[in-house]
Amino acid sequence: PRAPAARFNFNQTQRDRLADFMRAVNTLQNIDVATRELQEILANSRDPVQEQNTRLQTAFEDTQDAIDVLNEGGIFPVAVTRLVEARNLIAQAQSDAGARRTLIQQAITKLGQARSVVATVS
Repeated sequence: PRAPAARFNFNQTQRDRLADFMRAVNTLQNIDVATRELQEILANSRDPVQEQNTRLQTAFEDTQDAIDVLNEGGIFPVAVTRLVEARNLIAQAQSDAGARRTLIQQAITKLGQARSVVATVS
């Protein structure tokens, strides 16, 4: 016979904290993916434009996902502000090839600031 599945009896406060923890983990993963994609563009300046555009779109989508997840939980408003700034810089980089590298560097900085807010244990 199979062992019964583990049962957890969390109270509402514990469930809320667990949900916030999962949102934070999800957000950190989104930030890491977006940052990695942007760093790849900077590291490989000879990549075809199409590959750069794909990386920028992935970074944009992951940043937007992080914003959505934090807003859904109503947590880390300062991180949300930094993520919105990063997303807007990524969007600018998508349409402004001339300033692309500078905009990407600025977006990476904003993503790092958001990450440090979410990852800081208080």
